[in-house]
Amino acid sequence: MIYFKKMKMKNLFILFLLVGLVQVSFAQPGSKKGKDNSDEHREKIREWRTAFITDKLDLTEEESVRFWPIYNEREKALRSLRKERRALRPENLDEMTEKEAELAIQKHFDFRQRDLDIHKDYFNKLRKVIPATKLAKLPHVEREFKRVILGKMRGGGPGGGHHDRPPRNH
Repeated sequence: MIYFKKMKMKNLFILFLLVGLVQVSFAQPGSKKGKDNSDEHREKIREWRTAFITDKLDLTEEESVRFWPIYNEREKALRSLRKERRALRPENLDEMTEKEAELAIQKHFDFRQRDLDIHKDYFNKLRKVIPATKLAKLPHVEREFKRVILGKMRGGGPGGGHHDRPPRNH
């Protein structure tokens, strides 16, 4: 029972630390400009995501050590795919011929399939290092993290800047 209370307190501490860091970071005026600042900002978000996901999935230290290299590899593959897709996106959709539109539609579905293939491949890899009960929560936890971060960036609370909209039920 004492171990359980210590674990819950640890999780609460990590969550409050994460929220506090987000608030402090977005409250600070940007003294740096350009790429250095954006790289620094991206790195902070990665650190927050690591703490957030580790906490929400309740990863043990052993699971965490094995989970994060695979997860980061998956994220790198997805970023690469998105970058490739942006580079191949048609410039002017209003001036496409029928043939160009058909090709654009096919490319869209090809990219969606490749995205799905990456997710399936890394699900199988991650399944070897954490239980399915934790892995099943990952997509929800990732969406929750995005909502928290976007809410902070918009200046709102954890639910985002949409105070007039009720929270979504999952």
